[in-house]
Amino acid sequence: MSAPPRLYMAVTSHGYGHLSLCASVAEALRARLPGVQVTVDCALDPSPFFQDITHEPRSLDFGLVMRDARTIDRPASAARYRALHDDWEGTLAHVCQVMAAHAPDLVLSCSGYLAVAAAHRLRIPVLGLGPLNWLDIGRFLFREDPAMAPVLTAMAESYALAEGWFIPTPSMPQEDLPNRLAVGVISQPGRRDRRGLADALGLDPARPLTLVNFGGLSSGLDARQWARQSGDWVLLAVNPAAAEREVFVDAQASGWAFRNILASADAVVGKAGYGMLADCAAAGLPMLLVDRGDWPEAPYLEEWFFSNARGRRLTEKALAEGRIGEELERLVAGPPPARIRPTGAEEVAAHLAAALR
Repeated sequence: MSAPPRLYMAVTSHGYGHLSLCASVAEALRARLPGVQVTVDCALDPSPFFQDITHEPRSLDFGLVMRDARTIDRPASAARYRALHDDWEGTLAHVCQVMAAHAPDLVLSCSGYLAVAAAHRLRIPVLGLGPLNWLDIGRFLFREDPAMAPVLTAMAESYALAEGWFIPTPSMPQEDLPNRLAVGVISQPGRRDRRGLADALGLDPARPLTLVNFGGLSSGLDARQWARQSGDWVLLAVNPAAAEREVFVDAQASGWAFRNILASADAVVGKAGYGMLADCAAAGLPMLLVDRGDWPEAPYLEEWFFSNARGRRLTEKALAEGRIGEELERLVAGPPPARIRPTGAEEVAAHLAAALR
């Protein structure tokens, strides 16, 4: 009997949206190849999204250093990238050693370049997936930092080694990536059971529920204002910070998977990140979008979401004044849009299954 195929998912450790996206692909792949073994290389804990995987936590792919969900620490991010590239051969040797220990048959990188370079050196087939890449982000953020030019050059050379790159809907253009293949929306819709979630959290089922989520990062907001003006809305969060526990109900206390918590809410508040927008569009959930400042991916995601789902921007003034209840009532007042059918995970899984066979 031949050994089961092994997929190595190298997932950027920059918030939970990348893990959510890859979990959708992994589930679709398992439906095609039930015996496939999946390793998830990520510094973040993948357990809220994945089941039956091997977790490799020694990832060096950090994405960016964030002060909070909306504020990039540019100097710290640049310093961390320069540290990785000051000893590029040592960095690459580490990534190769970690990857080789799992003996993968195929590598899928989301959205990093380190795993691509390592897989190529190990002569393992490697594909990419993601609505963004760190070369495009870096060119925007560090365009006035000459010390980052060698880093960006190495990024470009590494990305070019991928055999192909899946571009999910919606995404940045990513025109410099090799052999791009556009696929549909990638989402893993959860099971909606609003009454069950309220019961699991000891809440009055008559009160509307909103999930406040910033991709696993601190919102950087004064949530105490929200508590005073949330009206009848119950504010849910997944593992809120200790200082916010008087404002948010910890939805993780339900023991439910994140996707089922999301699907059982009445609305969502968060930033424009791929995972949240795709999941809300697929579930037909309305969403209040908090401004992401100069994040270069946001315009592409927001344009698509406002055209295909129900959303409103939460202005800085409304945010500062804590007018969350008022804004949520305006959000849910309109007729719900048709749900987006998420076909992207199946499309990517079909390619991965063919490669693994």
